[in-house]
Amino acid sequence: MTTDASLRDAVESYLGRLRAGDIDGAFHGLTDLGPRAIQPLAVAYRLEGSPQTRAALLRIISEFRTPLALPLLEEALRAHPTGDWEVALDGLVTLASEEAVRVIESVLDDEDQKGQPDEEFMAWLREALQQAYATRGETSHSDPGGTIS
Repeated sequence: MTTDASLRDAVESYLGRLRAGDIDGAFHGLTDLGPRAIQPLAVAYRLEGSPQTRAALLRIISEFRTPLALPLLEEALRAHPTGDWEVALDGLVTLASEEAVRVIESVLDDEDQKGQPDEEFMAWLREALQQAYATRGETSHSDPGGTIS
């Protein structure tokens, strides 16, 4: 499967399996395709109507652990309070790259600037940052509305 058409066909086949409830088979098949599958999976995520399938797609995309997933993970995180923000946040923590940390920090900053920030959401973001910092071997950082140490 080296052509774009064969990649699209494989992604569509595994998406069909995912929608039919074969989560494990679809997960393994899609992750076996590698990061080149991120773009068609991101398109599928944006078009998908099923919340369960959307969440599964974010989990699969997160498994690639590549910066290519960052735009979609950020988009999903910024969709708070609706959508799959928790799955996106988990994906960013899993990635724990400098760029992923910056995304979480940026979303936290933006939430803090709101007239009435969602304190529970901010607590989730702070906890995620602590986990990402720990994964990266960093010891402390400060953030809006509180200190992470």
